[in-house]
Amino acid sequence: CSQENDFADATVSLAADIPADADFLPIGTKDTPFAGVFEGNGHEISGLAPDCDYAGLFAFTDGAEIYDLTVSGDVFAFNYAGGIVAYAVETVIENCVGNACVYADYYTGGIAGYMESGEIRSCSTTSYPAIIGYEAYTGGILGAGKADIISCTNNAYIEGIRNTGGIAGSSSGNISYCLNAFSIEASGVNCGGIAGYTNGTVSYSRNKSAVAGKGKTGGIVGVASDAVISECLNEGAVNAEGNYAGGIAGYVTGGKLADCLSKANVTNSADFVAGIFGYSSASATERCLFTASVTSRTSTGAAIGAVSNGTVADCYYNSASSSKAFVTGTAKTGAAGISASDIAKASSYTNWDFNKVWAINEIHASHPLLINVGYHSLTVTDDVEATCTSDGYIKEFCTLCHETITTVFPATGHDYKIVSVKYASCTEPGYTDKVCTICNFAVSEDVPALPHPDENADEICDDCGKDLKVKQPTEKKSFFQKIIDFFTGIFDWLKNLFK
Repeated sequence: CSQENDFADATVSLAADIPADADFLPIGTKDTPFAGVFEGNGHEISGLAPDCDYAGLFAFTDGAEIYDLTVSGDVFAFNYAGGIVAYAVETVIENCVGNACVYADYYTGGIAGYMESGEIRSCSTTSYPAIIGYEAYTGGILGAGKADIISCTNNAYIEGIRNTGGIAGSSSGNISYCLNAFSIEASGVNCGGIAGYTNGTVSYSRNKSAVAGKGKTGGIVGVASDAVISECLNEGAVNAEGNYAGGIAGYVTGGKLADCLSKANVTNSADFVAGIFGYSSASATERCLFTASVTSRTSTGAAIGAVSNGTVADCYYNSASSSKAFVTGTAKTGAAGISASDIAKASSYTNWDFNKVWAINEIHASHPLLINVGYHSLTVTDDVEATCTSDGYIKEFCTLCHETITTVFPATGHDYKIVSVKYASCTEPGYTDKVCTICNFAVSEDVPALPHPDENADEICDDCGKDLKVKQPTEKKSFFQKIIDFFTGIFDWLKNLFK
């Protein structure tokens, strides 16, 4: 059901937002794929509603370039459905936005259904659509393929069965600097916050929403087969009903996991659940950290996971949250618990790179942070400067994950300047008058009178001449005592007179 327009060596430039016709047919066919350049120029094609195999704005592309375009509507297919492209070969899709709900049994993606090769760069989905796959290969950006995916963000709800991921359902390419910001649900196996299945690489990527699957479920990848997973951050809770669940990966065979951090709880109603991976066979795991807790059906839960003929080195976990390192297996060393008081100290970690990979911020973070992951693309929305008496703040909105971040700056306090002084003496108190140079708030401070100086110890004040001698208090006599004293005095006078 596709139009046969290849536009080879041509550039199509969109000059305005346009609605799709009711009888619109996706561009390109398998025999005549679109091969030109499509410049969206920031405009939107709305109302897209194809209902056929290979559904999307483009059905087939080969050697195409698609830039700066938003597509909205509802896309339906049995096989291969994408908000922008259904099936692509050697295609570049850059700075495009998928604002369409996409539904298919196989190969369902918010941007592309399947890509044999090429690149998806700086693309995103909005929070409006849902990406629903009824069988296999469902992803927020790409259903499945070998394309590289760089700096992409998924904000759409994703629901699938097998091979379901926030960025890619299944990937044999390189995924880097990507973010999944919405929840993922799969009723089957191979479910991950970034990729459901990968035999490529996943690096510098972050999942910040809940991931729920049947089994082989991970915060970053569900299944990693001879893959390299490095410098990835998981902040979304992981919940699996079947075996194998991990904060980073559910099930790992071969390859490597290195320098990854999982901060979210992992729950499994079956077996083999852990903070880093559920199960690992013949793979190497290095310098990973798990800071949350694990809940499992039996005692098979642990911080790191079950290991079969693999290695674990320099990995750590919060000892207050996890009681043991390994589920079971051949690895018995290479992981250690750290107390809450030591987990944010660089000295607690061996062979970690705290210059280029990890960072320590003991004031604002309770654990090491990944330098190249988890940073926002922020736009200031409100800025209030701190005053002498009131806190200030900056509110920033992340254009990637739609989170609002508020940074508070404490009140500066007054900066006083002395404007008038009366110095205290031994006879009079003094005062100091001050005015804030910032807000002109005035304040007067009383200074009590000084003690009398008496350096020569003559009991006379050196400054004012006051007698400093201590006078004995006069005894106070009663009226009757005064009368007695009066007559006693007269008697003594008369006695002396007649002597």
